[in-house]
Amino acid sequence: MEQIRNLIKEGKLKPGDKLPPEQVLAEKFGTSRPSVREALSALEILGITESRGGKGNFIKDTPRSPLYEQEVMELEEEESPFELLEARKALEIEIADLAVKKATLEDIDAIYESLHKMEGAMSNIPEMMEFDREFHMNIARA
Repeated sequence: MEQIRNLIKEGKLKPGDKLPPEQVLAEKFGTSRPSVREALSALEILGITESRGGKGNFIKDTPRSPLYEQEVMELEEEESPFELLEARKALEIEIADLAVKKATLEDIDAIYESLHKMEGAMSNIPEMMEFDREFHMNIARA
């Protein structure tokens, strides 16, 4: 992950650039494909890259402020993105369990509605992410 971030910082990879295939990255960095896959997932979680189904992985063209870079560095020092993802999964399981036990019909309708919105917005990532947030908030409210 750090090697790819360094290539971005050095300007060798720019926003919009397509990353080489996993096998090429693994050979270049002297590591395994699963390690590259993990690194790419972490970079996507951090908002640095994006996976475009069937087309490959690309450097996101969202400009990053120095404050964002500082926050990412602090996050990486404290917790890895995978640790945060594990914590989120554990919380979501507990929240979903409570929702199953306490949800009203209105709550269930709201959850399904946001799920359908999310499914309908798959080609518009920002909109899909907003509906994903709405979906999870509706589960938490239930």
